[in-house]
Amino acid sequence: LQTSDRKDGVGKLEPPQTGLVWLGVYPHAPYTGSDELSPAAGKFAAARRFPLAMHIAESEPEHDLVTGGSGDFAERWRRRGIAVAPRARSPIELLRKHGVLQRGPLLTHCVRVHAAHIQSIARHSPRVAHAPAATAKPGPATPPRVPPLPPPIRVAVASGSLPRAHRNAPRDGPHS
Repeated sequence: LQTSDRKDGVGKLEPPQTGLVWLGVYPHAPYTGSDELSPAAGKFAAARRFPLAMHIAESEPEHDLVTGGSGDFAERWRRRGIAVAPRARSPIELLRKHGVLQRGPLLTHCVRVHAAHIQSIARHSPRVAHAPAATAKPGPATPPRVPPLPPPIRVAVASGSLPRAHRNAPRDGPHS
């Protein structure tokens, strides 16, 4: 992320922002970006006062990639010639290590967290968006159990879509 290359393009987008539409920075997730991307995106967002959001702690393959340099995502990276190694003790710890968690991003998913992660989230980034339908595995719709997140963490739950198992199911007639 070269901020000097992006300033003019981003600057052109800033005026159309409204109370309902605004620019933000979304470096997606640890399994789709490098260790350089997240901190650079965080710094860029802070310099522009843009909100920051990331998918985090959403799956076992993500956890395996971050903690052990192993699993499905790691194999995909290796097939593309990308070196893979353990990066942190957990995806939440990876964000903290890179200074991203301290910038207060909106964290999407957070279904694979434990007490220490929850404390860290509460200290640094008390906004979480759960997306049970997106996190559910294909097959019978059983979204992961959402851990209780105490105040000051604010939680939103996306409920506007059917679970994955039902979205692609054949329809036997009109449904509203």
